[in-house]
Amino acid sequence: MISAGTGMETTTLVDRADCVSVPGHAASSGSVASQCLSPRRGEVLLLGDDTRTMLPVIRSLGRKGVAVDAAWVSDRSPIRSSRYLRTVHELPRLDEGPECWVPALEALVHCSSYELVIPVTEPALFALQEQRHRLETGVRLGMIDSDVFIATSDKGMMQRIAERAGIPTPRSWSVDSMAQLDAALAQQNGPVVVKPTCSIAIDDSPLKHFVQIFDDRSECRFAARTMLDRFESIVLQEYVAGRGCGVEFLARNGEMLVTFQHRRLHETSGHGSTYREGQVPSPELANATQRLLRAVNYTGVGMCEFRVDDETGRWVFVELNPRFWGSLPLAAASGVDFPWYLYQLLTEGRTDFDCQPRSGLRSRNLSADLRWMWRALIRRGTGASAVHEQTCGWRLNEVSGGRLLCDAMRLLLWRDSIDSFARDDWRPFVRELLRLCQRRLPAIAQRTR
Repeated sequence: MISAGTGMETTTLVDRADCVSVPGHAASSGSVASQCLSPRRGEVLLLGDDTRTMLPVIRSLGRKGVAVDAAWVSDRSPIRSSRYLRTVHELPRLDEGPECWVPALEALVHCSSYELVIPVTEPALFALQEQRHRLETGVRLGMIDSDVFIATSDKGMMQRIAERAGIPTPRSWSVDSMAQLDAALAQQNGPVVVKPTCSIAIDDSPLKHFVQIFDDRSECRFAARTMLDRFESIVLQEYVAGRGCGVEFLARNGEMLVTFQHRRLHETSGHGSTYREGQVPSPELANATQRLLRAVNYTGVGMCEFRVDDETGRWVFVELNPRFWGSLPLAAASGVDFPWYLYQLLTEGRTDFDCQPRSGLRSRNLSADLRWMWRALIRRGTGASAVHEQTCGWRLNEVSGGRLLCDAMRLLLWRDSIDSFARDDWRPFVRELLRLCQRRLPAIAQRTR
């Protein structure tokens, strides 16, 4: 269930900016859409700084006439350039601690007329989950129920739920000591996956800890020891060959209302896909997702991640992400407007949605995919990957040289959708290009000398 609250009357931007007074953190205005495509509706506050998820949510709601504000957006983020973003509020950062950001957010919410406050990114979601008892009395939070959040955020717990539901999963071991790790490694041949039970250690800092894949046992033991210093337990899994597939959904009380599926073409070990393709939902994967949602009585948006081996037909459940996902722009480009559907579900109680998604459309995160292709090219040229690929989440899937060339040509010919580009909201794309040139061109020039 989603936590409930009540909307209030609309206030002006000036009133809202004036009513939040935190030393060193004054509110500042952002871009304002010159016109709305629909009559003015309510007001929503989005929290987070990930362009992949924030930008499509801003565009979706803004195009429908919802007034969209944001907080925890970095100064140079392309998000700030969107014509559909009304205001960016400068709240204390998450790493300053809840004693700083919670009072500021409470003050902003108290004097606002937000219908919804939605933590869009993973760090924001975990932070608000820890403090929801202080915030949800004054406004409706676009978050899943606490018990469901705890279950879906614990990879080991979701593995057990999936197994009870009869859903295939990789062989896994819960590990809380190096002795247990050694015992588990003795039972597994081939590559192994090491990951924390929860990707965010919010008590320490709102930083993400990435999934790591190892062929070498000594490297695996070193990484596991490092993770055990931060987490009480970790998960060791067999590595399942194939590619990642995501079943995206909107659900209410465990029943799927809308679904969409994508497969990863260029994927990383810790940052999802940089290039992906929409698909007609697989009946097997959709059925597995439905069983999981019923098992936890899920209400909200999310994505179930699977590994699918196209050669053998084997598939396994990997995890459930209880939030908006990194490939959300592909769903939007394919005609599935998840943010708008969620808004209607939470504010109007609507459960019937008429969407006819396109299949076969591809989209890419421009900056991340250029980085992916560059790393893939360097790796092919040297025969080795960068030492820090594992810890920074940039271990890549294997693609042939011919496939890499074809994918690059599709980019040059503008055959695919670009996540940050929209004809009615092109400034974030320009800002991304400028930022890309400023950050990458000098480094590339230095490497080629």
